[in-house]
Amino acid sequence: MKSYLSKHIPETPKDEDGLRAMRAAAWHRLGIITIRIDEIEDELERRFLEGMATRMFGRRSVSRGTGA
Repeated sequence: MKSYLSKHIPETPKDEDGLRAMRAAAWHRLGIITIRIDEIEDELERRFLEGMATRMFGRRSVSRGTGA
């Protein structure tokens, strides 16, 4: 359903470059970091960030696709 406000909603990026640009803008403008957990190759860094996110937001209910 369309509303008169729909023209003010930014379009969702449709490719990786658009998503990356949106993530960079969030960092530069708002200090918000968005990192896909599967992009972090260092195991210690990944565990650290997963632990922080779990403490802040609770356990993920989505399958990670790692067989776990």
